[in-house]
Parts: sequence; structure tokens; C-alpha cells
Amino acid sequence: MKKLNKKELAELEALKNIKDEEIGYSDIPEVNNHNAFKRVSNKQFNEFINSNLPLNTFIELIESNEPEMVSVNIIINASTSI
Repeated sequence: MKKLNKKELAELEALKNIKDEEIGYSDIPEVNNHNAFKRVSNKQFNEFINSNLPLNTFIELIESNEPEMVSVNIIINASTSI
């Protein structure tokens, strides 16, 4: 994995120190229909991660097939260098 430069490390450090009440959500559209979220299988998710497809192209591909219903959990080790 690529090492972060000093500027990127400083940006991450600044983000780490932001308080929850300082986070702005005004640019995030409101979601009224929770059924609008698509679920994908682990296989489909892994295929997307390993592909170079743009997200909208991937979504079009999975919408043509009814995906298996699964949940996806991601755990990120904050102490790992990228």
C-alpha cells in the first residue's frame, strides 16, 4: 500500500480531532425511503472491490440481478499505516 505524505497525514490527524458537533451534514441528501438501499452479496461486493468499474456501472450490473440479502461489516484498524 502507498505511504501517506506529510500533507495527507496532517489532514487525517485534523479529521481525527474534529468533534461530532463540528461535522456538517448539509451536503448529504435526506433519505426518506430506506428501501431504496440495495443490498449485494459478499461475492458481488468482492467483485466490485477487485474491479476497476465505476460505481454507477457496477450498480447497473447488480440491479439487473436480484442480489442475495446479506449485511456487510467493515473493520478498519486505525493504527495501520496506509
